[in-house]
Amino acid sequence: MHEPPEVPSTPQPARARHRVLLVDDEVSVLRSLSRLLRREPYEVLTVATPDEAIQIMERQPAHLVISDQRMPQMMGTTLLAIVRQRWPDTVRIVLSGYSEINAILEAVNEGAIYKFLTKPWNDEELRLHIRRALDLHDLLSEKRELIAELERRNAEITRLNAQLRQYAADAAQGLDRCLNILETVDVGIVTIDDGGMIVGANGRAFELLHSDSPDIVIGSDARRTLPAEVVVAAARDGHAGNLKAVHRLTIDGRTYQWRSQPFSGSAPCRGVVIAFWEEAA
Repeated sequence: MHEPPEVPSTPQPARARHRVLLVDDEVSVLRSLSRLLRREPYEVLTVATPDEAIQIMERQPAHLVISDQRMPQMMGTTLLAIVRQRWPDTVRIVLSGYSEINAILEAVNEGAIYKFLTKPWNDEELRLHIRRALDLHDLLSEKRELIAELERRNAEITRLNAQLRQYAADAAQGLDRCLNILETVDVGIVTIDDGGMIVGANGRAFELLHSDSPDIVIGSDARRTLPAEVVVAAARDGHAGNLKAVHRLTIDGRTYQWRSQPFSGSAPCRGVVIAFWEEAA
């Protein structure tokens, strides 16, 4: 039994990344351009009239349009001006003879076309110009995408900033309510951070603890401002987990009771809250 002969596999062309639309009323020109680009990784479309070119662009815009200048229906610069207006991402090249150079230079100056190439063309130069035009298309597309992404991120940052401002306003309002409540209770409240600094105190704390001693100063060292026995006992209770212990303290012949409650969170928001109240007679 004979094995069938091996058939060599046919290499598959690379998937086209770009679409190139060729517009010329001369069939021979379209054939020449098509042959020139046959081995390039482009999807090449050819049409003989500007109307057909616009119809193709409406279905699926090309990345590059190369148009002849002198056509019966309309001038190439006119067609490319329409393309620029309706499909600004498409790069535009016009092919023409020297006789129409003034009209073409005007179109170049107005931005209707990217480049003017003359007939007859040099094959290698034309290939190079086409590659550069498509590179330009990719760069401009990437730039637009980056700008769009930047605008999206800026909009998100603006939204988050507004949200944070609202959160801060709500938190400040809530803090004000808490502080107002603390000022109404007949209990002295002193808050000490994990480093031993006083970070808060209500008015009753000033009255109860400092009749003859220095005023409580926010930001001062608790060990210098509060009775030493209070600071030591509060730290001891926190480490031992003895949160329900009630202590007694005598200042100027008046007896007070107090207890501490640690608060925890991410540093530096850790420490202890000490509550004082006058012992009932």
